[in-house]
Amino acid sequence: MANLNSFLKLIDPDNTIYETEQRTSEAINSFNAGSGSVSDINDFQDLLGRFYWHVDSNILGIGGKSNPNREFTRGLALNVINELYGNRGLKTAYEMASAGVEGGLYRVLKDFAEQRAEYYINNGISTRVYEFLKNMSFDEKLDVAREYKRRFGHILPAEIMKSSDAYLVSILHRVLESHPDLISRMRKLDR
Repeated sequence: MANLNSFLKLIDPDNTIYETEQRTSEAINSFNAGSGSVSDINDFQDLLGRFYWHVDSNILGIGGKSNPNREFTRGLALNVINELYGNRGLKTAYEMASAGVEGGLYRVLKDFAEQRAEYYINNGISTRVYEFLKNMSFDEKLDVAREYKRRFGHILPAEIMKSSDAYLVSILHRVLESHPDLISRMRKLDR
């Protein structure tokens, strides 16, 4: 049977959520935003492109490398801004940053960095879960589901606990993806 203990250590919040959040915080605090004020939308887009590269490089642990394609990262940054603030995201973010309202430039950059962190956290966990489950037979997944239910039933929703083990197998990928967040929340309650 697959080693659930080893796998859960691999996706523990210390190795997924907290590490990425720490790198994101370091990226926010080490970014040089120039004067800290924004007065031109093109300069603002350049700043966002630089920030995109800075945050992603820090999260991935490759900080200090020069951006090979500033125009490309500028476009990626615009996608992030639109995800955060909607179809008129650039205009909204620019108005916040230039007028200093709703937290100003700092709030825009913090929201941006948190979105990137969430992307990497979710992607990293999902990939690890996929790799863990991909070659397992149904019976092996059933054993994992039963062990998980036995050990962590106290943090699972009641409807999952009442359901069959076969149902848990069908949602096992999602349950395991949620595990780091559930454990993180439990640890915060202990503080």
